[in-house]
Amino acid sequence: MESLTIEVNGMFCKHCVKSVTSALKDLKSVKNVVVSLDDCTATLEYDADTITIVDVRRAIKDAGYVPA
Repeated sequence: MESLTIEVNGMFCKHCVKSVTSALKDLKSVKNVVVSLDDCTATLEYDADTITIVDVRRAIKDAGYVPA
């Protein structure tokens, strides 16, 4: 498992955190998702053989937020 922390712009409330968390958990082989409104980050573990960072960034973008 790989670990990744990525900045997420556009989050302003707990609903935003829930949306990003849900989008990331829906990805295959993602575990231990922690989204922080205070830091504007998402930290997760994922299987690099199954998905890529590009997939993670796309999921955040598709949820309506901007991965940095």
